Amino acid sequence: MSIGTASRLKTLRVLIRQASPAASDTEDADVDALCYWSVFILEKAFSPTYTVLSSQDDAPALPSNPCLLPGVSEPAFEAVQIGHQQTQDPKAGIVSSSVQIISIWGDICAYLSSIRKGKTEVPWSSNSTYSQIQVQLHQFELDLAPPHRFENILVKQRSPSELHSYGEYWSPWTIMQLTSHAALTVLNHPFLHLVALRGRECRAQPKLFMQHIIDQSLFHTGWVIRLLQTFEEMGLEINDPLMGHQVAATAIIPCLFQFSQDQQMASKAREGLYLCERFLERLSVKWPHIRHKLNILRQLHSAAESRPDSSTITFDQGYFWDILVSPPSYGAGDGSSPLAATSAADDPRSTLHVTTKFVQPWPDEQTRLVSQVDPPFFSQPSASNDEQILLDDLFSQFQRSEAVSRQNNKDVPDTLAFQARDTLTPRGAFLTGSLDGRKELGTGLSFQ
Repeated sequence: MSIGTASRLKTLRVLIRQASPAASDTEDADVDALCYWSVFILEKAFSPTYTVLSSQDDAPALPSNPCLLPGVSEPAFEAVQIGHQQTQDPKAGIVSSSVQIISIWGDICAYLSSIRKGKTEVPWSSNSTYSQIQVQLHQFELDLAPPHRFENILVKQRSPSELHSYGEYWSPWTIMQLTSHAALTVLNHPFLHLVALRGRECRAQPKLFMQHIIDQSLFHTGWVIRLLQTFEEMGLEINDPLMGHQVAATAIIPCLFQFSQDQQMASKAREGLYLCERFLERLSVKWPHIRHKLNILRQLHSAAESRPDSSTITFDQGYFWDILVSPPSYGAGDGSSPLAATSAADDPRSTLHVTTKFVQPWPDEQTRLVSQVDPPFFSQPSASNDEQILLDDLFSQFQRSEAVSRQNNKDVPDTLAFQARDTLTPRGAFLTGSLDGRKELGTGLSFQ
């Protein structure tokens, strides 16, 4: 209610100023911009289903950006630009990037809310909401200026004094980094695609699409957890309830995969879930609705601990929806009884059976490349040297073969096509069954 009131008051203020243009000046314009974008962020973050400002075409310019961190802008930009054509001014500020990704996050939450109300779609179709949000996320990646990217920010080289001095930069940077990965995690959430979008009739889904869903959810879950570790190492104090919502939604995935029959995957999932719960515990002191989500996760976690040898979990879908889409509500009190009144009467119970099988064993120690960026938490298993084929090498080989074939009036050998298919299959993918003598990609998750 408060956000809606603020949105309408801001809209009224804009209309009044448009009716009296002589009353405006530069200082008032800056105040208007700050007010507009603050309410815009609140709408997208906490009331994405009912927005007012996002539908307006005459949005003011974004507020001024904090200074770029020293030692980042020029060297990092030059390193990234080799062989690439930048689509945006490299000096683009962190504020615009953070507002852009928060807006996309709001669209994802509105998408989840519509599914929660029974509206389903075919997500792999080109005109689906899922595909449209994917396009927005791809555009965000193109628009993000290189100096603000994780690999260029040189986090491990930042001193505590520098972190304190540039607090105005780190605040939007942390929310931008976490939201960019949490958005892809939630958009590709296994619960969303294996349960909610299938409907009660359990519509069939392409296995390649479901393989993509599982790969993306695990990969970006790994990055969310890796970022939480990084924020701890940096000593950043985070009290943002939006980030708490994102971490809670992400934590469902390791909560599911702790039931994996693969013991290394299950152990890794439990470790990731613990890191998420520890982050949420700190935020729950100030935000009761985060405590509510945390208690639901702990209830699911305790169910796994009580059945350590089981790969099956039965749950009410309403509990997952409470974590994914429930808005901040202080009616939950201290969250001491989160499972008592949250599940709607029409939410069915679902049974999850987790079966994971990896192409290669998951190694405890991985060979890490010399880089400023550590691999994500759920990183893919390392492969032998003969399996590590770079895409550039693969495509250049294809071009050479194609040129030779044109010269000899021959077709490109079929073996190259199979080589490309095998090389591009994600390492660590779940492989089950067979199809016409070829390996069939499976999800590793099944719901009943």
